[in-house]
Amino acid sequence: MMKRVLTLVQSKCLKGGIVMAVLIASTTSAREVINNSYSPTKHVIMVNGRGELLNPENKPYKEIDENEYARYFENIINNIKNQKTDNGKKKILIFVHGGLNEFDSALERAKRLYPEISKDNYYPVFIIWKSGLRSSYFEHLFKIRQGVVYRYWGPVTSPFYLIADFGHALTHAPIVIFHQITTDLKSTFPKSFTGYKNWLELYEELNKRYGANPNEAINISCGNIEWPLIKSYIWIFKYSLTFPIKYSTAPFIAGMGKSSLRNMSRRTKTLFRKPSEFDIRDIKNDHEKVREALDTQPTGAVSQFMESLKGLVHYSAGYEMTLIGHSMGTIVLNEIIRNYGDLPYKNIVYMAAACTIGDFEKSVIPYLIKSQDSKFYNLCLNPIAELCEPYYFDMPPRGSLLEWIDNFLASPEIMLDRTLGKWENIIQATHIFPEDIRGRIYIKAFAADPKEHGYPEGNPTRHADFTDYKKNKFWEETFWKPKDSETNKRILEKL
Repeated sequence: MMKRVLTLVQSKCLKGGIVMAVLIASTTSAREVINNSYSPTKHVIMVNGRGELLNPENKPYKEIDENEYARYFENIINNIKNQKTDNGKKKILIFVHGGLNEFDSALERAKRLYPEISKDNYYPVFIIWKSGLRSSYFEHLFKIRQGVVYRYWGPVTSPFYLIADFGHALTHAPIVIFHQITTDLKSTFPKSFTGYKNWLELYEELNKRYGANPNEAINISCGNIEWPLIKSYIWIFKYSLTFPIKYSTAPFIAGMGKSSLRNMSRRTKTLFRKPSEFDIRDIKNDHEKVREALDTQPTGAVSQFMESLKGLVHYSAGYEMTLIGHSMGTIVLNEIIRNYGDLPYKNIVYMAAACTIGDFEKSVIPYLIKSQDSKFYNLCLNPIAELCEPYYFDMPPRGSLLEWIDNFLASPEIMLDRTLGKWENIIQATHIFPEDIRGRIYIKAFAADPKEHGYPEGNPTRHADFTDYKKNKFWEETFWKPKDSETNKRILEKL
């Protein structure tokens, strides 16, 4: 009897082990299929600072001959054609990263994101552009002069530009320090500022309007601004130790950073039109080629890809597109929407948008008025997290990149020149949305405390967190959608 029992147990265990082995093998096999199907040439548009397409497969990333652009893009278009449908639609997702990204890290992110995004039946396309800090500053220092590339006189005049950057840092030091003190005080005593009370009132009113008529009002939510008391004490202690370094480095970050940011912004434009389109200095004894410049079409790699995509979508119905941009990537998306506004963008998602409110107003709002099925999502850091973000052991000035841009890296003249992705800015500017599109506008700020409950979709508390695919599934609708009315009521009571 005992032998029979043992034989039966062994048999069951053996069968269970076989089933488990099959399940593991099939799961591994599926994962391998997903990973093996990824190729950067099928999903990546990599562009250098001159607007030229690069081969993303091997380092050093070499320029692709302009005559080969069509073949490169045709490969991507053919793969999109073979994409399986989801509810009768073939879904394309275009993601554009922000500034301060190097090619290697952006490519690694694309590789990691591909299987995750593909699970949701999207065909992902990653636009990777040259936005590194060092390359941006050195190009400004040695090459770019008033929007024109000077290969010879650029290096010769570089000492003057370096002196000018240092001079800007020194002469603007009082202004930079003033703005930094204001930021630090607002983050420490937010409820003491009239601005806090007023944006809270605007937030409450917007919630009432949405509750009364959700089809014609903006859907908006903001997470709790508070965090544990012990954390506040730690932050004050760290600040007291490092504030001399903060205020001594702030002017130089502003001086050098301003030039770098300006050149990064320039590179978002060369994605669409190469500088060479506007430069006839090197054409010698070729009158025909000079005359051809009068009829030049956009030659930037992203422009040519979008033209290919437009041809596909116009030729065959049944496509829908989602655009996701982070930080300065939203400047690129503004350009795409402005120039290719006849494509079906179902979801437009801006995360910590570094584009200005005014640029957005001129680019995206006209598209939303025309396209009645499109939705816009503006995702922001919590206003306190925006003010308090630390870098490098809390040595430099606190504040997110958007806070730095508004304070000293850019020179906004009016409110519309400030960044779209800051809660403090957009809460005062919701009236820019015409009434007939407000039911398709979603604004969401997350919680200040990274451990805040109620954010299973993810809770970014730093500018770079939005694209952290390990913590946040930023391509999913649950990440974009504001909290429900009941949650908003509880948050408002805390605020």
